[in-house]
Amino acid sequence: MIKLGIAENKRYFVNEGVPFFYLADTVWSAFTNISLEEWADYLDYRSSQGFNVLQINLLRQWDASGSDLDHEPFAQIEDGSYDFYSLNPDYFDRAETMVEMAVSKGFVPALVLLWCNYIPDTWAVPSFVMRKRCLWRRWNRMCVMQQTDSQSTTLSIS
Repeated sequence: MIKLGIAENKRYFVNEGVPFFYLADTVWSAFTNISLEEWADYLDYRSSQGFNVLQINLLRQWDASGSDLDHEPFAQIEDGSYDFYSLNPDYFDRAETMVEMAVSKGFVPALVLLWCNYIPDTWAVPSFVMRKRCLWRRWNRMCVMQQTDSQSTTLSIS
């Protein structure tokens, strides 16, 4: 298990006390725009290049390119917009599989849980806040950076 923390001098990451160089690729739209076979190839390629962190949006990237894949985090309304009250469990199961694949190849997944600039009124909608908390609990066990006290931040990968 990778367990990232902040060095005592607060200038770099450490993994179990050893300096950790955070070399990330931003693959924001992975959960919506890539097949599992392509994902496996991508992980092998990025690993061979020395990357050790993958930055991924948990939800669809607001400016994502189009895709023939139909992986959406929420049910869609007839007009094409999302019903933010209806999570698509298949989407999140697939995303979890992709994160597990990445972790098994030695990557630290750095997930953006919610990029609110494209979801109107989400900060004030209580039911959506509850869904964010549910997502936080699900993903926190694997790879979400969290504040553990006022002095330190850890990132646990299990």
